[in-house]
Amino acid sequence: MRHKKQAEAGDFFFCLMFLSGKKGPIMLNEIIKTAEELNTAALYYRQSGNMDGVRELAKAHAVSKKQTEEFIQGSRYRLVDIPIEERKFANASEKLRAEMFALKDAGFADIIGQYLVNLAKTDSALDAQVLKKHKMLQRCLDYVTQKAYNIALEGAKKKGENGIRANTGLALSGDQVFPWVLEYYAKDDEKEIAEKEQEEKKKIQKEWDSVNKRTKTIPKNQGTKKDSEVHPKEAAEQEEKHISKKKSKDSGQMSLFDMMQPKES
Repeated sequence: MRHKKQAEAGDFFFCLMFLSGKKGPIMLNEIIKTAEELNTAALYYRQSGNMDGVRELAKAHAVSKKQTEEFIQGSRYRLVDIPIEERKFANASEKLRAEMFALKDAGFADIIGQYLVNLAKTDSALDAQVLKKHKMLQRCLDYVTQKAYNIALEGAKKKGENGIRANTGLALSGDQVFPWVLEYYAKDDEKEIAEKEQEEKKKIQKEWDSVNKRTKTIPKNQGTKKDSEVHPKEAAEQEEKHISKKKSKDSGQMSLFDMMQPKES
C-alpha cells in the first residue's frame, strides 16, 4: 500500500493504494541485516508487484505466513515491527520522535507522529498511553491501515466484487484518520498483545519445524507428486521408469533412467 500526502486548506489527505501481482523472487537476504532493511526490501517488492519476493524474504527471516499475507494484501503497514531501543523515555514526544526516525516515512508516519506529539503536550492521558511499552507508532499505523483496508473491501463488496482490485486508490481525510489514531492509543490491549506475541512465536516455530521436517525428507521423495496432481502423460512416464528400475534391479544392471537420475548427495 502506498501512502501519499496532499496539503489542502490546512488539512491532510491520505491516499492509500492497494497493490497486487506476481513476479519471480529476487534474493536480497545476504545484504539485509536489520528490520528496517527487511521492511524496505519487502515494501519495494510489494510496490513492484513481486509478491513471491516478499514471501521469500519472510521465509528467510522467520516471519509468519499470516503476517506476510496481511502485508501483501495491504492490511498491514510494514512486514515486521522495527524494535525501539529498550529504554525509558522522558515523555511521549521523545518516544514518538525515536519511532519516526526509525520508520523514516515522511508521508505517513511523520504526519501521524507529529500530530500525536502536538496533542500529547497538553493531554497528559495521551502522553501516558504513548509511553506504555506495548504502544508503538508502527502498531498504530497498522491499526489505521487495517481500518482503511476494511473500508476499501466493503466498497468492493458493494460493487459485487470478491476483493479489492489491484491498484485501487482510497482517499481519506485527516478527519477520518486521526480519530483512528486516538482510538488505537485509547485501546486497552496490553494483555491481548502479550498473548498474540506468544501465539505468534509458537506458530512461527511450528511453521519452521514443519519446513525443516519436509526439507529432511526431500532427498527420498524428490520429484514425486501426488497421484491427483500427475498428468496422464507424466503418470505413464513414471510407470515406465518404475518398471525399468525394477527390471534393472532384478538383472543387476543400471537402466537409462537410473543414469539420468541426479545423484543424491
